[in-house]
Amino acid sequence: MAAVSYRSPICHYRRLSRIVGKFYPAFWLDHCRMDGIMLGKIRALTVCRRKVPRFGNGKGLMLIIKRFMVGAIETNCYAVSCPDTRETVVVDPGDYDPSLASYLREEELTVKYIINTHSHFDHTGGNKKLKEATGAPLLIHRAEADVLPRIGQLALMFGLRVDASPRPDAFLAEGDEVTFGNVTLKVLETPGHSPGSITLYTDNVAFVGDTLFAGSIGRTDLPGGSYRTLIESINNKILPLGDDIIVYSGHGPETTVAHEKLYNPFLRG
Repeated sequence: MAAVSYRSPICHYRRLSRIVGKFYPAFWLDHCRMDGIMLGKIRALTVCRRKVPRFGNGKGLMLIIKRFMVGAIETNCYAVSCPDTRETVVVDPGDYDPSLASYLREEELTVKYIINTHSHFDHTGGNKKLKEATGAPLLIHRAEADVLPRIGQLALMFGLRVDASPRPDAFLAEGDEVTFGNVTLKVLETPGHSPGSITLYTDNVAFVGDTLFAGSIGRTDLPGGSYRTLIESINNKILPLGDDIIVYSGHGPETTVAHEKLYNPFLRG
């Protein structure tokens, strides 16, 4: 589906008001692609709705990457699979969407791990049902673990309902590796959006959660957020991965490190 553009913050707010109501009108600003900034005001916002196709990295290792936009806040949930073994990790199940369930069943994929890049409810709301359906262990950074049982309460603050998440089965930290089939995802600690945000990467692909977006960055006004730490994470951890890295974010379209270096207003100068 083609991207949908909103030409003013007012139009954008009207569309979202049915979701977040009076609680936080600016909630989605960091979840959208910012096409331009002028005089400190948003000129245009674009929400991308297209799904990510299967992806080969051109280096001999093939990945199957399927994106699902789930939940009321349209979080990107990724099913990342090894084509040889059909083993899969599901990254950020914000909801256990029927399309995700159907895809896993029809493609005969075995979910080996469920991974949360951070603990915010729009990325973890499907943990409970997905874990019940697959039996896969849940992985997250230790600094995020205490939030998981409370995500239902936190979602109510935005007028939404999600299931409380089960406790994680194991913790991820800098330098850890998650292997499924012939694929290994490496872990980077990239705090700033939240204290324990992580990035998962392999070859020229990175799943960054809400740390970096196409044309924007993650919000830092929630508990534990830090703008300075976020920028340091991007500059010191994500950008050094290389210009060819394809960045899969928690919201919006994929991008590349090279593109963000040139055009992301938060990373220029």
